Amino acid sequence: MVSHIADETVAVTGIWEQPDMTTTSTLVQIDTRKRASLGSMARFDQYMVREEDDGTIIFEPAVIMTPSEQAFLSDPELVASLARANAHPERRRTRSRTSK
Repeated sequence: MVSHIADETVAVTGIWEQPDMTTTSTLVQIDTRKRASLGSMARFDQYMVREEDDGTIIFEPAVIMTPSEQAFLSDPELVASLARANAHPERRRTRSRTSK
């Protein structure tokens, strides 16, 4: 599909198929301040961005986590322990907090 946006600007949107994958490509215009609007293409709130040697810009969805979360997820035994506990909610015990 080709559509005219302004007098000399043309947006091209195409869909092509590769084995086990459908890819959509949309032309994004860069403004004079080197900004691009991702509009409805952005499905995530944060991205890590890198530029390849050939000028290709890659946006990868990113998640921010605390050092404590990273330490937890880096410990396979701890992750497995929590997975086992979550698999059996009937074993959970209610604990009451004491007020100070």
